[in-house]
Amino acid sequence: MIKINLLKKKFLEVFLIFVSILFSYLLLEIGYRAYLWHHYVTEAVGPVVVIDIPDPSGSSLTENDNIYGSRPRNAKIKYKRFLTGGLSSEHFVKTNNLGWVSHYDYAREKSSSEFRIAVVGASLAACVTNSIPWPDVVQRHLNTDTDLLDKLGVKKISVINISTPGASLEHMSKILAPIAARFSPDLTFVNFHVTNLEGRCANVVNTQKPKVYKLTPPFSFKVKGIEVPLICKSGPKELSNPACKVSNTWVAPQGQDLDKIDWTEVKKDVARKLLWHRLILSTKPTLLLELIGRPVIKRPNVEENGQTGPFRLFWNKLVFSVERLLLSEVFIKSALAAQNTKKLLDSLPEKTQEDIHAGVNALTAIGRLNPHTMYAHNSLLFHLNKADPKGIKLQNAFIESAKQEKINIINMDDYLPTERGDLEWEKWYMPDGHFSDYGAEVYGKAVAEVIREFLLKNLELSKEPSVSSVCNPLSLEFARGKEIVEKGDLSSALAVFSNILKIYEEKLALLPKHKPLQCHCIFELYRERASLFEKLKEPEKALADLEAALKLIPNSAQTYSQRAYLFLMMGKWPESISDYIKALEITPLQERGPIYFYRSTAHFHLKDYRSAIEDFNKLLENDPKNISILNLRASAYRELGLLKDALADYNTILDIDPRNESAEKSHKEITKKLKEKEHDLKK
Repeated sequence: MIKINLLKKKFLEVFLIFVSILFSYLLLEIGYRAYLWHHYVTEAVGPVVVIDIPDPSGSSLTENDNIYGSRPRNAKIKYKRFLTGGLSSEHFVKTNNLGWVSHYDYAREKSSSEFRIAVVGASLAACVTNSIPWPDVVQRHLNTDTDLLDKLGVKKISVINISTPGASLEHMSKILAPIAARFSPDLTFVNFHVTNLEGRCANVVNTQKPKVYKLTPPFSFKVKGIEVPLICKSGPKELSNPACKVSNTWVAPQGQDLDKIDWTEVKKDVARKLLWHRLILSTKPTLLLELIGRPVIKRPNVEENGQTGPFRLFWNKLVFSVERLLLSEVFIKSALAAQNTKKLLDSLPEKTQEDIHAGVNALTAIGRLNPHTMYAHNSLLFHLNKADPKGIKLQNAFIESAKQEKINIINMDDYLPTERGDLEWEKWYMPDGHFSDYGAEVYGKAVAEVIREFLLKNLELSKEPSVSSVCNPLSLEFARGKEIVEKGDLSSALAVFSNILKIYEEKLALLPKHKPLQCHCIFELYRERASLFEKLKEPEKALADLEAALKLIPNSAQTYSQRAYLFLMMGKWPESISDYIKALEITPLQERGPIYFYRSTAHFHLKDYRSAIEDFNKLLENDPKNISILNLRASAYRELGLLKDALADYNTILDIDPRNESAEKSHKEITKKLKEKEHDLKK
């Protein structure tokens, strides 16, 4: 009996403790819900960005052979940020001629003097939350590096930003990377964050007439005419779904004056709609879910300084510190080694494993489109301040999984000035986690350094020079030499041309004999230098250059003609005629006139008047009233004693030009000779 009473007493004590704990939790739950309601509905805490666009429609990214962005072209889109207490700030996003976010216009065709880099990414690269796109910063920094430009053999480096907010890695591989490939980039730079692993892309290309693309997500709800997007990872697109969160970027109706709207009231109305489902009607333990990292409000503690709220930040750091004690960095690294990567992946939730697998496949697909591809992981503030240990683990797991497929992912943390500390990091990001203008400058500079290292390393590893790396700078120097020729400074031009040939020969020496390298500018240079030698009265050197040009392009009619003319000027008539014959064989009929003319001159000098007459006949077929040619043919007839034929040509000349004194004089001379002959015959 005593035992039963003791058991009852113990049970009562346990029951009272349980009830006390439950009651205490209920009080905390009510208090936490009241805090959230007050935080969002009463105080309207939290930043909101509203888009004010002149034209809400743009191109469809999935249109066949599309190169246009989804935003209006050549637009200046206003983004206004509304903070707690009615404070606000605004910035403008500039779109270029093709509807991509950039201050630079793009052209589909790449020039020969351009090295082109395509950036493929999501919102962190799209740069719509600030006014400075970091890909533009990359372009600016790379183009100030004259050493890099020289080594690439180009005049400029273009960075084309093919990025759009909300893109997953699958979207990047199936939609954005193919668009980037249409710009013929020399290098593709994939910029992503592990949050981009989520999301699938079924529709790749729409060959039918696409629908007009709207700058609003597939699902949104309206509050006082404002489109409020709802982003859902899974499940129904409803406010009651914990997998959905309200985007902090809203779209204003076209033509709406943003300054006349009471944004505090709009924010409160949005919060009421959301919290009514998530707090008032919810039976889920809100506080407990928050503590274990599965909050029913996806952004419950995000403050306007870009950090996670103090309570959440403290909790995350505590959890991370405990995990660091339980799992030392050495253990974590070893667990992520190749032989243990599979075990690590097996320990992750099935959905996360699918995301990692899909992400690796997406990066592989992008690499197939362009073998020269870089992959960079772009950390967010909560990675830098260790506020998201799960995200850091996912990042490491994904990087190691990619390594198994020989995909090297660059961790951009290694290139950012992270040693400056928390206060500096906070300046890099906006309240929504994207880059500020200052952060875009910092990140753009870091990316430029990463790309520069990559390019210089690959240039160093490639001992065999490429055609573009050799020929482009030589072409530029050749153009400079020709400008000097036009100014009349032949000696300086000759020095430039000779230096180009020296560099070219040095580059050739680096190549195996079975891999010849031919720059068209070198062929042109030999011909140009031959002309200079001719003007400088050095015909033998000119002949040597023309011989070199013919070795590069054996069937060049222009080169044969040039050498034939040089032989003509040197008095080497047979050699001149031989080259003119070769030139005629490969010259179109309508372009043979000059060759016939100069060859006839060589025939004349050899006193081969009949051959000269044949050339004159060819010329007169196309131009029967050419007085100069008629006069030359008449002279050839006279040399052969064919006076009647000569007289006929002079008659033709006088019909064309009755006042031609030379023809009239020759006509009288021949007429007189013919009469004398006729008189002699009568005797």
